Amino acid sequence: MGAASSSTAAALGLPASRLSTRLGVAALALAAVALGAVAWHRARPRRRRRLRRQQVGTVAQVCIYPVKSCMGVQVDMAECTTWGLRSGSLRDRFWLVIKEDGHMVTARQEPRLVLVSLTYENDCLIFKAPDMEQLVLPTTPSSSSRVRDCRLFGLDIQGRDCGDEVAQWFTRFLKSEAYRLVQFETKMKGRLSKKILPTVENYQVAYPDASPVHILSYASLEDLNTRLQKKAKMEHFRPNIVVTGCGPFEEDTWEELVIGEVELKKVLCCSRCIMTTVDPDTGVIDRKEPLDTLKSYRLCDPSEKHLYKSSPLFGVYYSVTKVGNLRVGDPVYRLVEKLRPAHSSPAPKRSCRRARCFSPPELTMGPGRFSVASRLSLLASWLPALALAAVALGAVAWHWARPRRRQQVGTVAQLCIYPVKSGMGVQVDAAECTAMGLRRGSLRDRFWLVINEEGNMVTARQEPRLVLISPTCDGDTLTLRAEHMEDLLLPIRTPATNALRECRVHGLDIQGRDCGEAAARWITSFLKTKPYRLVHFEPHMRPRSSHRMRDLFRPTDQVAYSDASPFLVLSEASLADLNSRLEKKVKASNFRPNIVITGCDVFAEDSWNEVLIGDVELKRVMACTRCILTTVDPDTGVMTSKEPLETLRSYRQCDPSQVKLYGKLPLFGQYYVLEKPGTIKVGDPVFLLGS
Repeated sequence: MGAASSSTAAALGLPASRLSTRLGVAALALAAVALGAVAWHRARPRRRRRLRRQQVGTVAQVCIYPVKSCMGVQVDMAECTTWGLRSGSLRDRFWLVIKEDGHMVTARQEPRLVLVSLTYENDCLIFKAPDMEQLVLPTTPSSSSRVRDCRLFGLDIQGRDCGDEVAQWFTRFLKSEAYRLVQFETKMKGRLSKKILPTVENYQVAYPDASPVHILSYASLEDLNTRLQKKAKMEHFRPNIVVTGCGPFEEDTWEELVIGEVELKKVLCCSRCIMTTVDPDTGVIDRKEPLDTLKSYRLCDPSEKHLYKSSPLFGVYYSVTKVGNLRVGDPVYRLVEKLRPAHSSPAPKRSCRRARCFSPPELTMGPGRFSVASRLSLLASWLPALALAAVALGAVAWHWARPRRRQQVGTVAQLCIYPVKSGMGVQVDAAECTAMGLRRGSLRDRFWLVINEEGNMVTARQEPRLVLISPTCDGDTLTLRAEHMEDLLLPIRTPATNALRECRVHGLDIQGRDCGEAAARWITSFLKTKPYRLVHFEPHMRPRSSHRMRDLFRPTDQVAYSDASPFLVLSEASLADLNSRLEKKVKASNFRPNIVITGCDVFAEDSWNEVLIGDVELKRVMACTRCILTTVDPDTGVMTSKEPLETLRSYRQCDPSQVKLYGKLPLFGQYYVLEKPGTIKVGDPVFLLGS
């Protein structure tokens, strides 16, 4: 200790060594308190965030309506801005048809607006309509074009005129009076929500009715259609985000949502008007259905009549509280408050008198009772206890703050997408993991299905030569190839004019869009047995519930045409072990896994309850039971009905306690569901997650 420190100790009446010890203890205590505070600060928000998320559904469809009242453009992914959805230069309700005096024109006044379709190419909007030549319009208008003052639901807003050519195009198509098209620019002043809906928080919109984002569930539409003679479509209601996997009208209760990177906050329910009675296929308004039926059972509570009046409610308006990207297939999470356990109650506030009872008596006495040295000595005597308490607090906080323990158990050796159920797989180097399986661009796992004339699925169990059909994807075209057959080229987006077919997959109903006569003839000609058709699952359709097939799946787990689960995982070691018992070796393609793992022990995948691959988290549900399809040779399309199934039966039966779940079928590979979406790559390490 230096001379100055020694003199200080002497002035306090303490030996230098004792003061040094006590100051050291004090420094240790302060350091422990600081460590505990930092750890607690890091732990608290993460723990609360995990507890507050509850999955309520999955994004089935994302749609941008560039021109108000015209057709929407379905996209696989969109940026969610405070103004609404955006994909490149394509923005939601940023274009508006107006009269010469600037007043808005919608399908309420001109129902045939709904027949104007749009596509987006090379920063241009391409307009098409019945009996009209297409019109190409740049998404960035000339700055020299006139800025017009417009009127939208009684509020003033500006728009830049898109020119005489597009004005003449709309005027000729609508055949009633002269119209013009204007475009909103973000530097212009939007309409304030407070002036549209006085009871809501303040935000701005361009040309939408009231809110930047509109959400509707598929279940709500189905519920409505059970009451209608002529079924309504999503296009009647023009939502931006369609959610599947929830019950009818559950969206009415979702106050705050997280979808992908985006956070949304409920504004109000969407009140419905005569525009819902415009047929999106014909552009004819009948002013009755589905509006009359909605009025019969979807009116607001009497206490909310000042908001909704006599309009029925269908869908929900949301504002954007956190911008980011969202995708079709993203899980939809509801943010819920963490509830206090029922048996606990808030701790009563202590009075100052009560608090003093727990203080050292010596420290509560008045000044002059003890010297400065005595007081310092008494305080120092409490510091070790304080230090231990702080260390304990820090340890508890660190327990919650630390990342989950990760143990590498293998490496991704192969990723495979099977576009057509029972067809060949397409190996990829990287894939996006969605709630409904692997995806690479427009290529999605088991989104095409062969059916018979009655709509029942057809797989390699019935037609083994299906395994010889090889799919490839180039841009927006799916190409099917097979020996002695000409290539079949199919658009990834099946034309909306094609018939919707009711199908049956493993006992559950599901829809599919017919891929057309050429595809039906191609499949039938190749299989040479009976007439077949090819259908395509579209994101807005209702998937099959995995839970209805196997109770171990969650009610929110869904698939299109996969057997039961979005992901099947198998290890190379398990395949090698099986081949050591077989005379004729089999391949991974006999078992059709999505993810093949190398570098692990035989059947190690049976015990991986939660794994992390790249930024993706997967959770194991159950083992995959094996059937006669495994006996189809993937190189010849010949079914033996024996191996490798018989060998698997000899040593891969379930535990007797699980016979009710698996029966007598052998187990090989594991079914997983998605916990956290993201991208995985060949070569990614596979980590087992543990606490």
